[in-house]
This record gives sequence, C-alpha cells and structure tokens, in this order.
Amino acid sequence: MIKESLLVDPKTSDYKGKVITELDFSGADYFKALSLIGIFKEYISSHPKKSLLILTDMTGVKVNSRVIDAFKEFTAFNKPYVLASAVIGLAGPYKIFLNTVNYFTKRDIKLFSDAASAKEWLTSHV
Repeated sequence: MIKESLLVDPKTSDYKGKVITELDFSGADYFKALSLIGIFKEYISSHPKKSLLILTDMTGVKVNSRVIDAFKEFTAFNKPYVLASAVIGLAGPYKIFLNTVNYFTKRDIKLFSDAASAKEWLTSHV
C-alpha cells in the first residue's frame, strides 16, 4: 500500500539556483486542509531551521473560521523552519485571510497574483 504522504508531499522546484517548496492547498475544504497541514508539518519539521523558501497555493480554498484557525496554528508552527514565504491564489475579500494569519503569527507572508512573481520575490529575498 502506498503511504498517503508520498502522494501529497510538497513539490520542490529549482528557481535561479534556489529550492522552493510548494504547498498546494488549492480547492481544499476544511477536512482536506487539515489533512494536508498534518502532512506538510511533518515534511517541514524534518528540515533545518530557517532553511525553507515556501510558496503556498491557496486558490479556491474554502475559507471559514476553522480554516483560519488551522492555518494560524500551522503558520506559527512553521515559523522556525521558514526563511521566506509567499502565497498565491487569494483575491478580493480572501486577502483578509492572509492578513489575519500574518497578524496572529507575527509573520510577513507576501501575497502574489502568480507563481512566477512569488518565486522571483522568494529567491531575491535570501
């Protein structure tokens, strides 16, 4: 049997000589988001502190107060391992989601409209 985490481990990409870890939450509802958070926490915590460049795709995530709370906890947990973090896929009123997470976790996760811009920022930010 194939372990589920092998199917959804974060994708990594090389951009300008830097490795970017891509967390794909696109289309996730609360239960899928919780499942992915557990898998991604395990992956992220297996890396050295301040070593990861993270690009998170939040396109179409079903946002409610439970999802916000789960992401606040996830983002706080990841803080020691992350050098810089960017998000794509949030527009309009959903931008408040990222502002809320940043406020409560004391993080400075940047929002971008596309992956290329986010990757450019991530790699220039180290």
